[in-house]
Amino acid sequence: MNNEFQEQETESPETEEEPLNDQETLAEFGILEDEDLEEILSEDYNPIIKVNHGAARILAIWGEINSHASRQYVESLLGLAMQDPCSPIEVWINSPGGNLIDALAVYDVMQYIPCPIHTVGIGMVMSAAVLLVAAGERGFRSALPNTRFMVHQVRYSSGGSTTDMATIQEEALAMQKVYANTLASHSRIPEGIVKKILAENKDHYLVPEQAVKYGFIDRIKEYAKSDSLS
Repeated sequence: MNNEFQEQETESPETEEEPLNDQETLAEFGILEDEDLEEILSEDYNPIIKVNHGAARILAIWGEINSHASRQYVESLLGLAMQDPCSPIEVWINSPGGNLIDALAVYDVMQYIPCPIHTVGIGMVMSAAVLLVAAGERGFRSALPNTRFMVHQVRYSSGGSTTDMATIQEEALAMQKVYANTLASHSRIPEGIVKKILAENKDHYLVPEQAVKYGFIDRIKEYAKSDSLS
């Protein structure tokens, strides 16, 4: 990150965060403590909007994440990185999620390129999209006030033969482990607690304040027009 950009966008000094209480976190997600908790703790429109005027480098991840969309996101990220490998890329995300493997492809490129990635949640940030917002550079992950977040277990198709179904379920469990591990690495929630949350067959909705608390984002953006509601 160049010095010029650091002077333009400043953040409040980082303070040491207190660790979250695991039992309280589970309770807030509506999950009751059980006997194995200690064991777990041990263990088709074009969605691309690009703006590249001087220092403004913006990519919008909009709508369902599928193979077609993820290819465009990857190409855009790589293209912007080739233009300038040092300047930040601001990624705005409004997505209900989608295919986890396609989302992980975008995630991997976000981590691979040298550009700092600044993420902004807007509208709905759900399922795999939560991972993409959380994967931005710490201190530069934010959301607008009315953004809704949602996390849930990895979903999979149950069609096909019994053997196919068993294979699909096995792969889904493996991908859920990858998702839990990766999401935990970008949040304040331990991997074991993330696994516990994802194991529940329900959708967990969060407001931006909760997303900040759990470490999915760092701050809530303020409106530029302070009198917008007056």
